[in-house]
Formats: sequence, structure tokens, C-alpha cells
Amino acid sequence: IRDLADGVGERLAGTDGERDAGRRIAAAFRAAGARVRTESFPVQARVVGVQRLEVRTGGRWRRYPASLFSNAPGTGGIPVDAPLVFFEAPAAYGQPDLSFLRGKAVVHLGCHIESRAAYRRLMAAQPAFLLFVDVRYPGAVPLADGLFPAYRRSIGAVPVMNVAFQDAWEWQRRGASAARLTVSGGMRPAVSHNVVAELPGRDPRAGLLALSAHHDTQADSPGADDNASGVAGLLELARVLAPRPRRRTIRLISFGAEEQLS
Repeated sequence: IRDLADGVGERLAGTDGERDAGRRIAAAFRAAGARVRTESFPVQARVVGVQRLEVRTGGRWRRYPASLFSNAPGTGGIPVDAPLVFFEAPAAYGQPDLSFLRGKAVVHLGCHIESRAAYRRLMAAQPAFLLFVDVRYPGAVPLADGLFPAYRRSIGAVPVMNVAFQDAWEWQRRGASAARLTVSGGMRPAVSHNVVAELPGRDPRAGLLALSAHHDTQADSPGADDNASGVAGLLELARVLAPRPRRRTIRLISFGAEEQLS
């Protein structure tokens, strides 16, 4: 866990950090006595420069922390101003008409899109950008999340940012009226990797047991528990089980793009 969280740190899919993690995990599996292979596949890597969010409260603009969702576009480095509205998901998706979101900075109270149909309606409303609040965690720091790659490919996307619960609470309490967002960078084509370790069984007809974790992380996170702890579990299983006789093959997989909801 320390090797990944402290030695590598942030491990976004398709970046040098994720590749470094994959090499370390493959070496550890081999040292445990497993047969190891690496699977490569295309992803969109999150590469972001400027992330600047300002909200107008009490007659003045104030800056707040925010983090771009993976698979979401930026603003091309150009400031985008919009009136601010609050949208309480998932209940608000029950409204028959979402056109009131058009051109707005939408504070989305709820960190996930409930369905493809809901996401399609949200994009059809044409908001200027979305500010997502993880209502499960009433903290002062923005968490990180991502859009489903398939949703963006088939339906499109606007800039989507994570914001802190307590900041959104302050905007509501102070009657915030507008938001201004500037994001340079976004997503670029890249390659991610799965590390697959196998402990062969003596009976090919017996099938196999598969267990998995993931070594990539969300933005700005060392990923100690999400999911370096899971990877450590796989490595310990390989160490303990490699010398033991077994009928079934055991396949241990460390995935490289789980946080991209891939």
C-alpha cells in the first residue's frame, strides 16, 4: 500500500503514474511465483492545467476549489459565466421539463447520473456547466469522479466539476447568483493496462476462480484505500496460494481504468 500510495501517488488511467504502478505490481506478482501478463487498451487520460471556479455571493466573486470529472471536457481555457441554479438529484429528474437549466451553472446535488435516460435529458437541457456535489460526504474538500465514457461518446458532455459539500451549502445559504468556470486541458488519447496474474491449476476442465482490484486512482488522490489496499490483498493471495496445490486455476487481476467507469 505504501509503495503505491506514497511511492507512486496519484495514478490516473493512461498516465505515467498508472504505468509505474502496473510495473511494480507485475514484478511483485512474479516474485510471488505467478505467471504474469499485461493487457493494454485505449483510454482517454485526464490531463488538466488550470481549474478555476468563482462563485458570486454577497455581491462579490469568490474563488472555490473544484476538480474536473474524468471524461468531461474543459472550457478551452476561456472563462464561462452563467447564472447559478440548484438541482436536487435524483428527485429533480422527475420534473417533465428541464429547460430551466439551459445556459445555467447547475449545482447538481447528488454525485451520480441515475440512468442513461436521465443523462440524455440533462444534456438536452444544454446547461453551461455542471457542479457536482457528493451529498454522501459533507466535507470541505471536492472529491473526484467521472462520467461514463459510453455516455459521453453517444450523448456528449459539458464541463463537469466536483465541488465540496460545504461550499455548496454556503452558496445556498448566501444566495449565490452566478458562477464562472475556467478549465484548460481535459482528456487526451492514451493507453491503460491491466495486470493479470495466474496460478495454474492441475485440472484445465475445472474452470478458474477470478479475483480483482484496481491500481488507478481518482484525481488528486494517492488511492491508499481505493484501491491500493485491494491490490495488496491480491499480492498477498498470490504469495500464500502460489506454493499450494490446487485443482482450479486462480486468476488475479489488477485493473487500470476502474475509476474511469470503463
